Amino acid sequence: MRNYFVDIFHFFEHRKTIFYFTLFSLCICCIYYASKIEIKQNVMHMLPQDKNIEAFANFFENSKYADKVIVGLSMKGENDLDQLINITDSLSYTLQSTMGALVESIEHKSNDSLTSVLLDVINDHLPIFLDSIDYSIIDSLISDASIKKKLNENLTTLSSFEALALKDYIYRDPLGIYYLAYNKLKGLQFTEDFSLYDEHFLSKDERYVVMFINPSFPSANSKKTVEFTNKLEQIVSEFKSNHNQTNIIYFGAPIVSAGNAKQINKDTRLTLGMSVILIVLLISLFFKKRFSSIIILIPVVFGALFSLALIYLIQGDISVMALAGGSLILGIAINYSLHFLTHLTEQPNRQQTIVDLTFPMTIGSLTTILGFLSLQFVNAPVLKDLGLFAAFSLIGAALATLIILPQLVSTYDNINTDSQISNKYSNFIYKFQTSKYTFWIIIILTPILLYYAKNVTFENDLNKINFMSRETQTAQDTFNKMSSQFQKSVFLLSSGNSLEEAQINNEKLHSTLDYAKTSKFVNAFICPTQILPSLNEQQKRISKWNLYWNPSKKESLFRRLQVEGIQLGYHSSFTTSFQESLNSKFTTLTDSEISIFKNTIIKNFIESKDTTFTIINILKANTPQLNNLYDLFNSNKEVKIFDRQFVTDHLIKIVSDNFTFISLFTSLIVLFALFLIYGRIELTLISFLPMVISWIWILGIMSIFNIKFNIINIILSTFIFALGDDYCIFTMDGLIQKYAKGVHHLKSISISIFLSVLTTLIGLGILIFSKHPAMFSIALISIIGILCVWIISQTLQPLLFKILITNRTKNKLHPLSFFKLIKTIIAFSYFVFGALLLVIIGFVLTKLIPFQKKKLKYLYHYILCNFTKSLMYLMANVKKKIINPHNENHKTPSIIIANHQSFLDILSLVMLHPKFILLTNHWVWSSPIFGLVVQMADYLKAQDAEINLPFLKEKIKEGYSIVIFPEGTRSFDGHMKRFHKGAFLLAEQLNVDILPIVLHGTGYCMSKGDFLLKNGQITIEYLPRILNTNIDFGVSYQEKTKNISKYFKQKYTDLAVQIEDVNYFHDQLIGNYILKGPILEWYMRIKLNLENNYKFMDEIIPLENKILDIGCGYGFLDYILAFRSSQRSISALDFDAEKISIASNGYLRPNNLTFETANILEYPMKCYDTIIISDVLHYLNDQQQNEILDSCIKALNPKGLLIIRDGIKEKKNRHKGTQLSEFLSTKVFNFNKVSESGLSFISSNLIYNFVKINHLSIQEVDSTKLTSNITFILKKS
Repeated sequence: MRNYFVDIFHFFEHRKTIFYFTLFSLCICCIYYASKIEIKQNVMHMLPQDKNIEAFANFFENSKYADKVIVGLSMKGENDLDQLINITDSLSYTLQSTMGALVESIEHKSNDSLTSVLLDVINDHLPIFLDSIDYSIIDSLISDASIKKKLNENLTTLSSFEALALKDYIYRDPLGIYYLAYNKLKGLQFTEDFSLYDEHFLSKDERYVVMFINPSFPSANSKKTVEFTNKLEQIVSEFKSNHNQTNIIYFGAPIVSAGNAKQINKDTRLTLGMSVILIVLLISLFFKKRFSSIIILIPVVFGALFSLALIYLIQGDISVMALAGGSLILGIAINYSLHFLTHLTEQPNRQQTIVDLTFPMTIGSLTTILGFLSLQFVNAPVLKDLGLFAAFSLIGAALATLIILPQLVSTYDNINTDSQISNKYSNFIYKFQTSKYTFWIIIILTPILLYYAKNVTFENDLNKINFMSRETQTAQDTFNKMSSQFQKSVFLLSSGNSLEEAQINNEKLHSTLDYAKTSKFVNAFICPTQILPSLNEQQKRISKWNLYWNPSKKESLFRRLQVEGIQLGYHSSFTTSFQESLNSKFTTLTDSEISIFKNTIIKNFIESKDTTFTIINILKANTPQLNNLYDLFNSNKEVKIFDRQFVTDHLIKIVSDNFTFISLFTSLIVLFALFLIYGRIELTLISFLPMVISWIWILGIMSIFNIKFNIINIILSTFIFALGDDYCIFTMDGLIQKYAKGVHHLKSISISIFLSVLTTLIGLGILIFSKHPAMFSIALISIIGILCVWIISQTLQPLLFKILITNRTKNKLHPLSFFKLIKTIIAFSYFVFGALLLVIIGFVLTKLIPFQKKKLKYLYHYILCNFTKSLMYLMANVKKKIINPHNENHKTPSIIIANHQSFLDILSLVMLHPKFILLTNHWVWSSPIFGLVVQMADYLKAQDAEINLPFLKEKIKEGYSIVIFPEGTRSFDGHMKRFHKGAFLLAEQLNVDILPIVLHGTGYCMSKGDFLLKNGQITIEYLPRILNTNIDFGVSYQEKTKNISKYFKQKYTDLAVQIEDVNYFHDQLIGNYILKGPILEWYMRIKLNLENNYKFMDEIIPLENKILDIGCGYGFLDYILAFRSSQRSISALDFDAEKISIASNGYLRPNNLTFETANILEYPMKCYDTIIISDVLHYLNDQQQNEILDSCIKALNPKGLLIIRDGIKEKKNRHKGTQLSEFLSTKVFNFNKVSESGLSFISSNLIYNFVKINHLSIQEVDSTKLTSNITFILKKS
């Protein structure tokens, strides 16, 4: 096909100024847009997108509850709490004054003034803070017994020193109704975790004084988080130096987030920097030129800039983890440069290098790119970013290699590799590939590793993809012991488009939460809407209050209080404050009062993002009842419920599903792409199978060494396939080039793949030095994967190609075809199954049943005969034809002789009649299964015929004929061997006729030494019986052997001439050209169909002829002519060396056919009987056309033929079809090359004038309807 990269190369080759200007402009654009891209450093982007996980991620990205930083202070020696509290106050002041806008607030002690304000709000709006349960309690509080008890308790309090502080509260609420609302404030914290000491938060073991820092930004803001953490570290460090007896620890989501961001940046700079340095050193050592490493890195750098620019234009940002994965992409992208330079070392022709690399590089990169793009279907944003970055990088790198490098290496054409290194590596690979142990190592290890592969697991600890320093980890462990609130908490979220809607939605959960607590699903819970109900709920509660406190109930309560109080000694007016409070007209909360709650005690439980408000409920779950708790809320689609373990378990499931999807999707993409590339299932499987086996090895090794998958290294499932796909396509291209053209590119391909392996191992091996777990997890699996892919692709793939194709074609055997193999397997399976069944039947009929032996033996022969007939007709790809002109019925026993070319000969004869006894060789008679069948059928070994003469006489009397192959063994090439005398001696001894049966086609359909069942036709021809009394062939058996042999061979030759026409060789010709490229194969099939297998040419050219074919192309016609007759001597010429190399490398090329690359204007013609000029003249100008015709007629023997076929321009309407076909051939598909002068179609006048001048006879054949192609047959007198 036309190579447009070559056209681009030629365009820029002589326009260097335009090239450098274009390259410079493109690079400036890429750099500009790449520099504007936003780098996302949020580790949460590694998590898959899922309803529950998204809720988890959003909660920890945006929740103030999750963003809190807890700071703990303790003394290194004995704790002095008062001193520690002073130090805490000092640190709090320092943080508040130094960190400024980074901190929203610091909670280092309880706020009494805030509590007072909140109590005042509750006092003014008491009904709003009471629920249905509270009214049940109030019912008990206003009972007579409860009133008396409470007034007694109050009297005791009023008599103590506490009276000064509590007197007003007691008189306003003598029964403790207000305390029902006050206690709800305690419900917003799990008070058992901390105690108060001098208004400061103290751990239960009284070792730590704790404060809480509320940052002014979410932890998802990496830039602010890093700034915050750096400043906090600096302040704490300076503070500790001034208070050296104080130990300070701190922990929180911002600390972990900043640690991840900083470590990722640090690891990225380290690994990419070291990768580039080591790769440059490697390239410099391997290649002799100083600038080789720079040249090799150009496509990589260009690809990265090209990718970043496109990603900016598409989405504007990219995850830093995707950029960190640049080490992965480096290994593939640099592979393109290595292929280019190593290929260039073999032949310093840049144009030819482009031609040789275009197919494997474009197709290989396409499948790799599609594999990476499959990551767009997974749920993790970081993997989507990595997929885009990788795909665009490889597109840019491939284009740069094929367009930019050929221009830049113009002054470095003499780039040389270290020949000593390359030769040692080539020898090592060759020995490894050809070693008899290699195949068996792979065969033995693969099932073992497959067994272990199913046990590979996923990492179930989410923290293992997060980075935490030793100090941060210690702080986390300390705070976990101090407060188990977060670890044991389940988060229940409800949302709305406004705060009111969110509150209403959350209030719907109240009854369910109460049920969960009653059922012991939770031990406690925090529900913000029980403190701050919606406006709608506030109004309902006020109405409920008013309905509850009807005038009679209030009057009764006041009266009973008055009576009981006076009896206990209270003043008669002690109920005045309580009556005023109870008679108050309560209203809903004002906006300012709502703000007090929103900005203080419940601010951590209400989140807003854009127009969405979220209420956060925290449940302290009873762990054994956790599943029941989830079942309780999962049915509610309006809420989200999760905890760390639930998210982890859910994440593992999603990762597992993504892993399966990526593996299957990538595999299908690669498999489909390979099939489109090669157009043959055989080559597709040879390329794809090493990838599958590599993956089995990777999984098996991971399982054996307990290496686990996680959300990050799952990318390797795509990367390994991508790299393996790249290696396999390049290796396959080298194998096909060698098979099709005899071109040896495998050495340079193997070396470039080896260098790619080294560079990729460097790029990924460097990740071992990463401290970030997510990046480190890639290293070991990558190394295992790349080594497996390299070993398998460089050993198994060439080995399979050798076993299935080249080893066969070297022995003139048809390369394995998938569908032929399937048909062969079906036939052999049927044969084996039938043979086993025949053994059982034979055992029953001939061994177990003691009577009617002869009839049972005949029955067995009858079953055997029909089984072989069914087997032969099961072979649908093999046509069967029986020629029996004399109606032979085998009623009269005879010695049947037949030629022997194939195992099918036995089946072909056995199916003809039940009463046949075969004399077989030792191999057939003693074969494992079929041997038992032939023994039960009384077949004998040929060498034992003399010993068993009495037995044979008996069988003759029973009407059986004896089948013998006089050649003794099968023929390899179809030519009959010398006939042995045994058959003719036996006919004389048994006094029976000889019946010759000629078999044709069996040797091709299943050749000797081969098991493949090929498409073809088997012809069975009965020759006339040779009576025992016939002396035409001699009297003695020696004379009969000689003469019948001669007669039989002549009949076989006659039958072969009759059958072996051009159509007979159709399948063989196709077999000669398959597996050399899909375009060539389909071009050949279409050409053969259009030309009717060149029947016309074969008919007009004598079978004994010396032929010159000028412009033979791929040689289809020449092969047909050579196949048809070994007496034809054919010389085929073409200007296109590639076509000649393909034609001459056909495994079926006979000795009477030669191909040669030549310019026909300069070719020294000899003497020929026939000269063919087909579709050639219009590529020459008028003068050259006349010169060629003159040369041809001079080289033509008397009575010789000059066959000219070309488009005739007078046939204007049809000539458009010819012009279109030539345009497609020369401009689009590039099948044919055209000179600068263009095409010059001939006229019929040219031919007829030439005929007239040279006194030739002419025959014009016009057999086309759509083109102007005419065939002229010129005959020399």
